[in-house]
Amino acid sequence: MANLEEQNSFDEGVYQIETDDVVIGGPEGVANKSAKNLTNRTSWMKTQIDNVVLSAGLEIDDSNLSTLAEALASIVAANSSSLSSALDSNRDDVGATSEAVKIINDALQNIQSLMLVGVPIPWPLPVIPPEHLEMRGQAFDASSFPKLALLYPSFTLPDMRGEFIRGWDNGRGVDISRVIGSSQLDEFKSHQHDLSQGPLTGGSGNQNQYASWWKTGSLSRVGGTYDAGGSETRPRNIAFMYIMRAA
Repeated sequence: MANLEEQNSFDEGVYQIETDDVVIGGPEGVANKSAKNLTNRTSWMKTQIDNVVLSAGLEIDDSNLSTLAEALASIVAANSSSLSSALDSNRDDVGATSEAVKIINDALQNIQSLMLVGVPIPWPLPVIPPEHLEMRGQAFDASSFPKLALLYPSFTLPDMRGEFIRGWDNGRGVDISRVIGSSQLDEFKSHQHDLSQGPLTGGSGNQNQYASWWKTGSLSRVGGTYDAGGSETRPRNIAFMYIMRAA
């Protein structure tokens, strides 16, 4: 009596012998189809287990099922991480419980909800995160962003590209006559640079004489400063993209 030939394959199904099948034996006979499917699956599974055991550097006796079970249990234990509910753990060999994951996710959601709609946010990446808009002077749909429409009734966002934010004076008197949200061009504080000389005759002059010469036009400009610098007045800075939460 011959044994069925085993194939190392995980057959998709196990054949069911139908009532109208002609029962025929032999390697390809209908009577042996189901057995062959199961045999092939068993051979495939044994190969997978052997590979796992060998990769773990274990030696087992194939005929000893208890040894095999112990070997598999040790592999599972060696490759499993313990779980922790701690929120401040810095270990990479301990997994987080579902409770800890939920707490962190809830905290992130709360932080996002606390971020006020329409507040400029310096964003360090060129990709805009979900539920946010870049502040680039664009129009927006008030029906899609009703809270934003209350802050910007013109339904247009400020263009913050290349701009600084300055605190609104609000009656202090440092930056007077400003309307909140208004733009302001760059400017130097008023001052002058002169190099002058007095009349060639008249002796040495004191401060009062220089003032008199200046008033009468007796001083002549003989020098001064020349254009220097770039195309704008600016402090040192770091470029971020201004975005805002939109809702």
